[in-house]
Amino acid sequence: CGSSPQEARSRGCEFSMMDGRWLPSLCYDKALDTSWMQRGWKYYEDSNGTKELTQQLIKTGDLSNFWVTTDYHRGHCQMGMDQLANRYMEGTPVPSYIVEGEHVTHCLEMIT
Repeated sequence: CGSSPQEARSRGCEFSMMDGRWLPSLCYDKALDTSWMQRGWKYYEDSNGTKELTQQLIKTGDLSNFWVTTDYHRGHCQMGMDQLANRYMEGTPVPSYIVEGEHVTHCLEMIT
C-alpha cells in the first residue's frame, strides 16, 4: 500500500486495527476488524504502557508505531489464523504478511 498513510489512502487501502497495518481493500475484512475493535483493546505510545492512545487515533493509520499488550498480541495471532483459514475456504485474498514464514513461526510461538 506504499510507504505512507497518504500513499495508502490514495491507493484505496484500508487501515486494519487487527493487523496494525494498511491493507489493500481486497484483503481488508471490515467485519473482522469491527469485531476486533469492539473487544476494547488498549493502545500505548510507549513500551511501558504509561500513555494510552485512543482507538480513534490508531484507526487513522497515521501513527508509525504504537504498543499493545501481550493479550492483544496473542489475539492478533489467533485472529490472523482464523482469517487465513476463512479466506482460504472462501477463495479470497489473504494479506501477504500472514503467510510469511517468520510471521507464522512467531504467531505459533505466541499462541502455544
